Formats: sequence, C-alpha cells, structure tokens
Amino acid sequence: IMKELKTAIKAVKKASRIVMGYYGKIDYSLKKGTSYSKQLVTKADLEAESALFKALNREFPDYNFHGEEKGLVDKKSEYTWLADPISATHNFVHKTPHFAVVLSLLKKNKPVLAVVLDSFYGELFYAVKGKGAYLGNAKLKVSGISEAKKALVTPAFGKKDVNSVKQGIAYSDTLAKLSTTRRFGSLALQLAWIGAGRLDAFIHNENDFFSLVAGALILEEAGGKVTDFKGKHYSKESKSVVASNGKIHNQILKIVNAKPRNAQ
Repeated sequence: IMKELKTAIKAVKKASRIVMGYYGKIDYSLKKGTSYSKQLVTKADLEAESALFKALNREFPDYNFHGEEKGLVDKKSEYTWLADPISATHNFVHKTPHFAVVLSLLKKNKPVLAVVLDSFYGELFYAVKGKGAYLGNAKLKVSGISEAKKALVTPAFGKKDVNSVKQGIAYSDTLAKLSTTRRFGSLALQLAWIGAGRLDAFIHNENDFFSLVAGALILEEAGGKVTDFKGKHYSKESKSVVASNGKIHNQILKIVNAKPRNAQ
C-alpha cells in the first residue's frame, strides 16, 4: 500500500497547485439542477480532479476512480480511489483560506489510506489503515479533553430543506451552551484537525461522503471516533456525523439527541 500512498500524495500535491493557481481569480457555476446553497463547481474543481484521475490512472490503471465531479469510473476492481478536488468550494470561491484536496483509497469499500492537503497552508495530513496518522512526519494524536463543556466543537448543518436547518440550529444552540464552538467549512480538514488535537469534536446532520471517508480514517488512526447520531459507525448511507477524540463521544451524542427546550 506504500506505493499507493506515495502516488496519492504526489497526485494531491499536483492537484493542489492547480487549485491555488485559480485562488482569488475564478468564478463559480452551479451544478446542473442545484441551487447556490447546495453545490458549487469551478474550473479549479474540474481541472484538479482531472489531474488526480490522470496521475492515479497512470500508476494504477486497473483501479476504479470515483470523483465528486467526474462520477464513477468502474473497472470492476476491488480498489476504488475516492476524490474530492476541493473540500469546501464555498470557502475557496470566497477566498476564505480553509479548503483541501481530499483523496482516499477503498479496498472492498473499506478505507485503507487517506490524504488531505490544506491547499492554502500546505499542511499534508495522511493515514494508512493500521499504521497511524500523520501531519508531515509528525504522528497525530487526539486531544486529552474528557469533558464536553471544555471542548472546542465545530458544528455544521445542512440546508437541503427547512427541517435540516431547524435540526441544525437546535443542536448548535444546545452545544453553544455547553462548549466553545467554531465552524470552518471543510469536513475532511476538520476531522484531520481533531486528529491533530486542534479540535475536539465535529457534528453534522448531513454526510459529505467524499470528504468524510478520508477525514474519518485520519481521525480514527489518531485515536478518535466517527459515528452517526445514533452511535453507529458511519457509512455512505449515514444521514448524520459525529466525530470526536473518542473521550467525549458519548457526551456529544447525548447532546445532539437531546430534545431542545424550545422544540414544538
């Protein structure tokens, strides 16, 4: 798997250079059939993903490739590359320096490696299943925070309909009473930051699977935990995400499942 990791890192770095070449000087367009709040796509997304596909396909021509923009290129392999060329395209478009190129490799639908590159700051997070998670050459370890009220938590909520917004506001309001909260944008980067001990938990009532797979592997290899709101291990079908350092996970689950006082 080390050849795959080396190739993945090289491919992600090339894609990131493409992304940064467009930073601050690009317009967006909407994915067909979507609205502004749901999905943006830019020339940077498309070119970066194309670069990822070409670099990976050159070294591993038999592997499947599933890109957020390109869709699935199915070669009937047990291996599938999963790519998000810009995690947090909204941030990228608005010149907010928190976005990443995200790549993971699945074997029989189970993640075996992940690479997340913060394009603006150049921080490279990566992990191999069973081998730990790293930021550059430094091994990652989650924080020692064991009380939710002392944690730095990053909440996010979906905008696909009114109910998802109401649900998000409800749990965000509850969390704000118990802990310090921040919202950044890139799911993959936020999970990697929990792995690095910079954050303690993340919650979201949607599932951005392309970013989640990579971020989750990095976090889990750093000692953290990722589930849905019911405490079940995340999957492509999960409708929600709770990620944490593991020590406060049950506390966070209790919070997000608590009925808000102002609920009707």
